[in-house]
Amino acid sequence: MKIRDLKIAWRILLKQPAHSLIVFLGLSVSFCVCFLLLGYAKYSFEYDTHVPDAKRIFLVKHKLNVIGNPAWVDFSVVPLKESLGQSGIPHQLTFIDLKSRNVTTGADIKHEVLIASVDANFPDMFAVKALQGDLKLTLTKPDAMAISVKTAATLFGTKNAIGSRLQMDGKTYYVGAVIQDVPSNSTVGFDALKGSDAGLGRAYVQVPSNIDIRIVEKYIQERADKSPFFENVVKRIFPTYAQSLGNKRAVEIRLTSLADAYFDQDLGVLKYVVRGDRRIVLAFSAVSLLIVFLATTSFINLSVARTLRRQREIGVYKMLGVSRARVIAQFVTESLTLSLVATSLGLFLAWLILPLFSELMNRQLGDLFCLSNLGLSLVFSLLVGLLMSIYPTWLALGVNAQQALAGRGNSESVGGARLRRSLTILQFATAMAFGAVSLAIAWQTDYSTKTNLGFEPDNLLVLKLRKSIREPESSSFRDALLRLPQVRDVAVSLRPVGRDDVGSFGAFRGPKGNYVLPTYEGVSPNFFSVHGVRVLAGRGFDPKLDTPEKSKKIIFNLAAIKAFEFASSQAAIGQFVVDMNDDPEPLQIVGVVSDLRYRSAHDSEVPRSFIPSLWPYTLAIQTDGHLPEAMVNIANLWRQHFPNETFDIKTSTSLIAQNYEEDLRMSKLLIIAAILSLAIAAFGIYVLSAYSVQRRVQEIAIRKIYGAKTKSIALLLGKEFGFIMLGSALIGLPLGALAISHYLASFVEQAPIGGWTLLFALSVALLIALASSLRHALLAMRISPVVALRD
Repeated sequence: MKIRDLKIAWRILLKQPAHSLIVFLGLSVSFCVCFLLLGYAKYSFEYDTHVPDAKRIFLVKHKLNVIGNPAWVDFSVVPLKESLGQSGIPHQLTFIDLKSRNVTTGADIKHEVLIASVDANFPDMFAVKALQGDLKLTLTKPDAMAISVKTAATLFGTKNAIGSRLQMDGKTYYVGAVIQDVPSNSTVGFDALKGSDAGLGRAYVQVPSNIDIRIVEKYIQERADKSPFFENVVKRIFPTYAQSLGNKRAVEIRLTSLADAYFDQDLGVLKYVVRGDRRIVLAFSAVSLLIVFLATTSFINLSVARTLRRQREIGVYKMLGVSRARVIAQFVTESLTLSLVATSLGLFLAWLILPLFSELMNRQLGDLFCLSNLGLSLVFSLLVGLLMSIYPTWLALGVNAQQALAGRGNSESVGGARLRRSLTILQFATAMAFGAVSLAIAWQTDYSTKTNLGFEPDNLLVLKLRKSIREPESSSFRDALLRLPQVRDVAVSLRPVGRDDVGSFGAFRGPKGNYVLPTYEGVSPNFFSVHGVRVLAGRGFDPKLDTPEKSKKIIFNLAAIKAFEFASSQAAIGQFVVDMNDDPEPLQIVGVVSDLRYRSAHDSEVPRSFIPSLWPYTLAIQTDGHLPEAMVNIANLWRQHFPNETFDIKTSTSLIAQNYEEDLRMSKLLIIAAILSLAIAAFGIYVLSAYSVQRRVQEIAIRKIYGAKTKSIALLLGKEFGFIMLGSALIGLPLGALAISHYLASFVEQAPIGGWTLLFALSVALLIALASSLRHALLAMRISPVVALRD
């Protein structure tokens, strides 16, 4: 490669500045998207790699199969310390108990800090290093705490944090050590550490590489089968279930490697655990590479058209004795120049939008611009540039100098023309598929957040208290809320409707002797009226009749009624069930309500029982519809009652939307991909139409001499582009329909989408294709036969 080659390449690009600019911008944006999405994939696959022996560290989790909706949880039902200590298996065991707490300093400024209570083994197992102070000594002191660098800066600024005092839960602690910040791509994150030898919380076991982890898992499983939990709880409360399990374990134990934890779908309900979907990450990676491929096809189309117009220039080079190597070097230089410059702009665009992208992906991606990623981007750019140069270089090498100088042979081979048409078809097919799928995801998500929820979320605000409503400070705050002009009523429940987690459950024996295990939903008597829940049969709770202290009444949802095998909702009213947990006295069913959507529409609703209770702490605040004004007044009231507590209020609709964050993220990215694909395809068909008209100039002129009308000329050109759009539709729409069907299959309740998303994507693609090819079609209709034949 020589300087002269670069000058020629620059001159060629400037011959058609508009076309070159469009191709250049398309490549730049595609490189930007590719860098961000592949960087996100690399970030995802590097979760917990900072832990030296992540593959041999295993999270101990269990699932209680006797309940109706078993989920994997991380608290232990087995005394692991004693059991593993007696096993003779070489191991290290550590526990971590995570809790979010309000911490105040001497300035009386409160901060929410994620505190990890750990034992002495934790720092060594998870490679936690102290930058200042003595970490091991700190974890042995009940009044000491180790905080991260970021937390130290937040709490104490530039002041040396060692020895500083802070308050938490009414106690005073001193900072004994400052530790490194936990990497953002870690499934075990925390802001501070404090010592604990209680053996509570999430358990991790580390075993040597020569120990088969299945042996450890089998051993813990055997201990679980004989544990007091199984003997005293499972067999006593769930006798029918315990007998009907067969070969299935009542308490199922599984160990998950820390290296695999991020992509472990079992861990979705665990608190303070970040997880991802391997399939989605790989899909995003494939989309990014496909976008780059589509952008390169636009360059190839333009470069081929230029090569055909440069055949006389190439013929002169060959007549002057220019070697094949020089021709190859020239065309490769042109491709590499464009690719490298486009990559530079793409990286600049990626740097500009990285904060928005991090927010969209809900990840801290500030470290994407590291030297290794930039080096990989450079290599990728060179590879793309070389690939883009192959076909145009091959055409240039095949130019016949004598025919080119004589003005003949300036056309592309039939195979080459078909190849470029196929690339344009692929561009539009991809755009149609992306567009249809993104619309379907957005439509299904919107449907899921608004339809058949079982309650009315529009005017509701949700606020969690630290203590149950039976405590004086909580009940007085609730009473103060009721005096606000924007507040109509306040209900209390264990958790907000619209968000599901691992909660309390109970076993009830029905009138037929069968057992049902619904989740417990402790609520205030006005819970159903505040949420606008439809009572299908019977009545809701009456504050005068169903006081929490005396009530022996219960309300079930429709799923529970079906599980009890009642003939109808009305048939269940007045019947009695026995709570097998702690009270053998029967409870009377006074009402049946519709299934409230606690879970996302990806999962079917489970049986739920509602009982009047004073121990919940989640407030559902019914407003008059003026949500912003109500939130401001509630915030002022909160500061009066809880000056040292963090105020965190949410709308009920935003809580429901959290169930579909991944779906919305996927929809937004696919919409961006569809727009980019359409833009690339539009330019591709624009270049193709320009080349088609140029190639048929003489044919069109002769047809006009023989009396061809404008309509027939338009039909002549329209056939080619009609074939392109037909081919695109035959490829893109079935692929889009297949992807939509696969996506909707994950929902229990599907939106009535039909085929409108496919038709819409097709219509947009047709309009884009028509607009892109219209200019050259009009030029073809105005061709002067005399001028065309003379040239």
